[in-house]
Amino acid sequence: MKKIVLFVSMLFIALGVSAQSMYGDEVKADVRMKYVYSFEEALKRAKEEKKPIFFNCFADWAVPCHAMNKLVFSDQKFADWMDKHFVNFFIDVTTKEGKPFAKKYDVKFQAHYLVLDSNGEILYRIVGGVKLPEFQQLLAQALNPKTTLPEMNRRYESGERGVKFLRDYAKVLNVADEREKAKLVTDEFFTKLKKSEWCKAENWDLYCKKVRGLDDEMFRFVVEHKKDFVKQNGLKSVNELIEKGYIGELYPYTTGEKIYNSEKLLDLYISMQNNGLPDTSTVYTVYDIVKAHTDRELNKILNILKHKSSGLHPQLVVNVDLGLVNLPDLSTAEEALIIAYLKEKMDKMKGTARGYYQGALNKLVNKEGMKFENLSFAEVLKKAKQENKLVFLDCYTIWCGPCKKMSNQVFPLKAVGDFMNARFVNVKIDMETEEGRELGKRYGVKSFPTMFLLNAEGEVLFQIVGAQSPDVFVEKVKQGLKQSK
Repeated sequence: MKKIVLFVSMLFIALGVSAQSMYGDEVKADVRMKYVYSFEEALKRAKEEKKPIFFNCFADWAVPCHAMNKLVFSDQKFADWMDKHFVNFFIDVTTKEGKPFAKKYDVKFQAHYLVLDSNGEILYRIVGGVKLPEFQQLLAQALNPKTTLPEMNRRYESGERGVKFLRDYAKVLNVADEREKAKLVTDEFFTKLKKSEWCKAENWDLYCKKVRGLDDEMFRFVVEHKKDFVKQNGLKSVNELIEKGYIGELYPYTTGEKIYNSEKLLDLYISMQNNGLPDTSTVYTVYDIVKAHTDRELNKILNILKHKSSGLHPQLVVNVDLGLVNLPDLSTAEEALIIAYLKEKMDKMKGTARGYYQGALNKLVNKEGMKFENLSFAEVLKKAKQENKLVFLDCYTIWCGPCKKMSNQVFPLKAVGDFMNARFVNVKIDMETEEGRELGKRYGVKSFPTMFLLNAEGEVLFQIVGAQSPDVFVEKVKQGLKQSK
């Protein structure tokens, strides 16, 4: 399945998406879907017409929602099919009217789509944007009583464990973003296969889900048996999986906030060559960025971004761009180079995208905002204890628009920095890193951004969820301090 990746809000220009939006004319789309905007009306029509409800859980800040408007819901043939088989219901789940639906149906990530029966019960869940025709194929499963999410759950709980069923069930769970259960079922599925069957085309999607990193058994297996996998799934698909493994290893180091060990980096390059990745692979460009950070060569990073970044994922380029302002120990000359580069990029941007780059520039020019430690969580707790301070923990993800809003429009402000730096040791942790996933489980993080006030033992004193205006953010922190006493 080809998912539309969850980009941060600044990327709607790169996607070329459009829809009626707070972002203005630049994101309008010709949506062909016929929606009702009242849940009561949707339930009534579902009963009368004997149809399920397709619920578009929209969020205006989420670029994947706008991408779906552009790439899927503007397709007339698909819209006609939807109107024939569903009652289509639309609401922005981030508005006052929509928030109760988000809570009732556990909607935390966008894009997000539900199929409901005429009683409002969930039949199917699709988390993340999906291109046509795959999106229509998923919805067709929701129309089949044997392949709805509740029925698949029932069959599994009743003891059904056939190979085909487990494969289909794992895919349904992955689509619904039920990660823990999907992992459990996927693991169970592979225990029923011989290793010689791992390479088969029908198992490829789940095999890709199983690969966790370079040290993973399944990654090692695919590179050791590459010919068998290529025969079943094609060279392009297999190379893409191997590339993702290496890019996943390098990605946390592309912003320069963490530095890759130079000796291990050389070993990594040799490994990429030995595993047959072509010289045209974008992984080598990512490698060059990380190596330039390791060697502390800002000019080389800027040269790559200006002349060699066209094949890179737009999200990665944006993260590298915005990460430049966080590089440690920049000289005045280096700061000037970064400022000139970001301004040049901004000249080609409009709206929200430009705003994020402006926020990054402000962070470089105004260094009086919140100071975030480049330390592990354990080291942050230790420092807080030594300085007799509390800990402010920002749980974010790189694709989260509201997280970027906090980073670029709230945390850099002098008034916010003066208040927070005096009382807290501040740390930002990406919830999709290994440390972040562990902390996410520890503190029950389910939406982004989630921010915590902690004591030096790591115990939660107060929690703030979602982006806030500067004044509201400071007031909530004051409220948390008052309650913690």
